[in-house]
Amino acid sequence: MDHWSVDVDKFKKYKKKFRLWEMEHRINYGLGGKKLHKQAVRHSLNQLHIDPLYKRALQFFLRND
Repeated sequence: MDHWSVDVDKFKKYKKKFRLWEMEHRINYGLGGKKLHKQAVRHSLNQLHIDPLYKRALQFFLRND
């Protein structure tokens, strides 16, 4: 994944933070052809810094699945 303001190679050293950042980035700016894993989103939804409307929509879809 390319991102202009983050050195992704250095950031990958911190696995948990990188996964959260990557998930936030994909939710906010598009998936880039990749899918998100439901369990990963469900597990880390409270830790994600995303738009409150996106968060509510994700909670709705994950609850009804």
